[in-house]
Amino acid sequence: MTLDRRLFLKTAGVASTAAALPAGVGVPAAAASATTEPRHGGSAVRLADPLVEKKTSPLGIDVDRPRFSWTVGSDRRGVEQTSYRLRVSTRGPRPRVMWDSGVVPSRESANVEYAGPPLRAATDYGWRVDVATTHGSGSTTSSFRTGLYAESDWAGAAWIGNERRPDQVTDLTFAGASWIWLAEGELPDQDRAFRLTQAAPDGASATKAEILITADDSCTVWVDGAEVGATEPAENGWQAAQFYEADLSGNSTRGSTVVAVRGTNDAVSPGAVLAVVRLTWSDGTRTTRATGSGWKAATQFPADFARPDLDDSGWDGAVELAAYGSGPWGSGVRPPTRDPLPAPRLRKELEVGPRLERATLYLAAGGYANVSLNGRPAGDQVLAPGFTDYDDTVQYTAVDLTRSLRRGRNALGIELGRGFYGMTGGNVWRWEAPPWHDEPVVRAVLHLEYAGGTVERVVTDPTWRIHDGPTVFDDLYGGEAYDARRALSGWDSAGFDEGGFEEGGFDDGAWAPASVAPGPRGVLVNQRQQPIEVTESLPAIEVTEPEPGVYVVKFPRVIAGWVEYTVTGPAGATIRAAHGEKLTASGRVNLSNNGGFQAGFQTDRFTLAGTGQPETWEPRFSYKGFQYIEVTGWPQDGPLP
Repeated sequence: MTLDRRLFLKTAGVASTAAALPAGVGVPAAAASATTEPRHGGSAVRLADPLVEKKTSPLGIDVDRPRFSWTVGSDRRGVEQTSYRLRVSTRGPRPRVMWDSGVVPSRESANVEYAGPPLRAATDYGWRVDVATTHGSGSTTSSFRTGLYAESDWAGAAWIGNERRPDQVTDLTFAGASWIWLAEGELPDQDRAFRLTQAAPDGASATKAEILITADDSCTVWVDGAEVGATEPAENGWQAAQFYEADLSGNSTRGSTVVAVRGTNDAVSPGAVLAVVRLTWSDGTRTTRATGSGWKAATQFPADFARPDLDDSGWDGAVELAAYGSGPWGSGVRPPTRDPLPAPRLRKELEVGPRLERATLYLAAGGYANVSLNGRPAGDQVLAPGFTDYDDTVQYTAVDLTRSLRRGRNALGIELGRGFYGMTGGNVWRWEAPPWHDEPVVRAVLHLEYAGGTVERVVTDPTWRIHDGPTVFDDLYGGEAYDARRALSGWDSAGFDEGGFEEGGFDDGAWAPASVAPGPRGVLVNQRQQPIEVTESLPAIEVTEPEPGVYVVKFPRVIAGWVEYTVTGPAGATIRAAHGEKLTASGRVNLSNNGGFQAGFQTDRFTLAGTGQPETWEPRFSYKGFQYIEVTGWPQDGPLP
């Protein structure tokens, strides 16, 4: 197994001409040049760092009055700018001056506003500044590309993603139910068993069971002896209700239905189970039963207590601790939610003609969007577009694809992550339930500009194809789960063959048309903050084994990032890696936190496809703060290398 730490930093926006970017941070190379003119034989004046909206040669500038900045440098002391002249022009074979400030007596070299006529959307501009100083003059040039100013600039692009599912999982509620337990205050840390036996109406049999349930701390549920669901112990896990359904149509010979529950508790807080059961009968009638004294309960019970024919006549009635809405739990149980959908992958094939001069992809997302072109990443940004209040603004990115597109057939791929927009794991900040919460979506338009002025636009619409990807879970706090058995090689490559992925083609016949979605309501704006990019890779420096099969991997320092894994093992083997900044006294990773993260905390899971070759994966939609990872499920003999 190879562990390679992925380090990324959010680069600081330059607030003044004296600000410097951190060493090693990758930024696009400026299309800039500088000239100098010495005065009276003095040292040359140098102009550097030509910025537009605090960015170098940016793409997607969509403010009406962009601001220009530059830095004056010299080998001599006491050099002061005395004036500047700023000019903005269109680019191309016949450039046209859009604005000439004239010579402006001023020492200002930061945030000088454009004051010319409106700039056109999705257009390249060049700019030049000439500066006079007390010790000579100098000039520098650079460029920028505008973004999309108006709704019409998006050319009818739609928000697309997965088909929307109803928010409501069930119409059952806990009204009328009581929290039940047995021998409260005694037998701490011992499981309790509960049973409900419901007789069928005359001549009828059960066809379906629906169960709304929660427990402090956890529970397992059976119907007629078959397990239908279980929860894991979690801090405040009782605050999230679970919903289980069971098809009972095969139990037509039984005259009654038995629901059994095993409740567990750690003895630190009161133990309790809260449930509502609805049974549907073959005659079309329904019976609804809530937890209360009518349920049977026991502290001593056999392992197979859930079997329907068990004689529970000697069991006690359950003790009602509190009606729902009272007691230590109050009414703070959230309704059940659907299992999160995997990260969807979308693809679109397009034809590119001859004499392509410029190609720009403008892309907005609710959540995160990883873009690929012909099987390769389309850019260096990660965790993009940046997060906002999606009811207020929605950020979009702009990526230059001119050199990446090839004449003929091409394929665009987009994989969507949840970010804050579609987070499903509960936490103390309730990021799973903001007013704009929804499944991830994307809206994009690809501008293809050809010699002669022809412009083609490829937009997101139902002609894109969608399929569940191998990232089966992603949560900014909880981490990610990736199942390599679900990976489809070539999904973002051009061409397909009905026989499958052969001879460079990919068959997307099993994929569905993308669904048009409402999308976030905020105003679309170009991403204001600097991009997040991978800037450094750090190797592991130590591996310990504090317990058999538990490996703790140490990296050189604490940082924000993620780990790349390369593993060989059988299909279905799952490597679990929990991230933390420090260790406990026992040498394991300390995962304590106060965020109430119901989806776990900083833990990745990598399930192998079992190819017989090394398999490599790294997260795409989350990052962690850590110096150590705790690895379990290692599928090979011997310790980690």
